[in-house]
Amino acid sequence: MGFRLSLSQMKTCIRTENSVVPVQGFSLLNEQLDSNVHMQLCGSGQALHHEPDEFEEKFVETPEDMEKLIKDGSLMYQQVPMVEIDGMKLVQTRAILNYIATKYNLYGKDMKERALIDMYAEGIFDLSEMVMSLVLCPPDQREANIALVKNKIKNRYLPAFEKVLKSHGQDYFVGNRLTRVDIHLLELLLYIEELDASLLASFPLLKALKTRISNLPNVKKFLQPGSQRKPPPDVEKIAEARKLFNFS
Repeated sequence: MGFRLSLSQMKTCIRTENSVVPVQGFSLLNEQLDSNVHMQLCGSGQALHHEPDEFEEKFVETPEDMEKLIKDGSLMYQQVPMVEIDGMKLVQTRAILNYIATKYNLYGKDMKERALIDMYAEGIFDLSEMVMSLVLCPPDQREANIALVKNKIKNRYLPAFEKVLKSHGQDYFVGNRLTRVDIHLLELLLYIEELDASLLASFPLLKALKTRISNLPNVKKFLQPGSQRKPPPDVEKIAEARKLFNFS
């Protein structure tokens, strides 16, 4: 059909009070984008002391839907994700998340804080992709890959994150206030907990951060059953996407 399909094209449109934020699909390895966009909007309410902007969702469910977005110029690189906000159609995951974080005061107060936020966020994204990619493993490789990822979680990434919190003794990762890093890390810790809750046992500061961010009113509401938060992809979802978009 002349365009690149992601592994899952069924995703969301966010319509906020002042703008429209459609996230028109994403690859399975970028599945955390949807929750992070939603979570950052929730976080914006906490940071700015107001209710988060409400949004509605619509879905890209067919190759024809995707082709229409490409033909009307909505997708700069003919691939997803895409977010429409403040009169712009933004593509590329980092650009989307950076803009929302800046717009809603979740990106630090100066260049130094922003550099730290970027550094921590990149590590979080790296580990998130490792965890999310496990569902794509062939059955005969799955056990070995899970063991490898668990080893990196326990011995490389979580110790590094725990060390940051221990070094400054503050409630949040950067600047002692809520930033996008805290939101991204919460999402990652939830994925890790679903993979193996025991992996968090040796990291009390991370567990405390997870509890603290989860209990922020706007975030807590978003994490409740029946909200617009989407579960991680599973084998059935992959099979559905493959059948719908006719790829192997």
